[in-house]
Amino acid sequence: MFNMRHANAIVGIGSTVLGLLPFVLLTLGLMENTGFVPFMATVGLCGYATAILSFLGGIRWGLEIAARPDGGNGVALGVAALTPLPIGLVLGAGLTLAQGDRFILVWTFGAWAAIFVAFYVWDRLLEGGAPTPAWFRLARAIGTAGAVIILCAAAGAIAAREAAAARSVAPAEPSAPPAQTP
Repeated sequence: MFNMRHANAIVGIGSTVLGLLPFVLLTLGLMENTGFVPFMATVGLCGYATAILSFLGGIRWGLEIAARPDGGNGVALGVAALTPLPIGLVLGAGLTLAQGDRFILVWTFGAWAAIFVAFYVWDRLLEGGAPTPAWFRLARAIGTAGAVIILCAAAGAIAAREAAAARSVAPAEPSAPPAQTP
């Protein structure tokens, strides 16, 4: 017999796993050594992280309003409304400063990972006020863990690419002077 609760869980968790696919594909684009692909992958990864975090802020906003239609939790609503602030700061600073320094991109992707963790912790702390189904909590944990791991992999990919580039342009060791023959 068809059980809507199980169908919701399958769709919710499945959508979360599929939602990690752009993170993976864009991170693979960062591993390209030259050309326009790494730049576009960087912009795409930052944009996708922004969209997902904004989406999560909207979910929290909706859950808080649904749980308390007469006013809601002002702090939770305020934090959900301010979600774009840290996102915008990280996105803007990272992309602007990264034009001259790839190290900033490593920091930027690390900051994205930290924001995902902070958002997850915040959601778990507020869970009592706006209950969610068990599948949603599982989907949220899978999505957060996946995003954090992939964003850290993106930072690692950039660091490895930059280290390889630095080694390839390092000055060669001076060779010993040729031996003089009498």
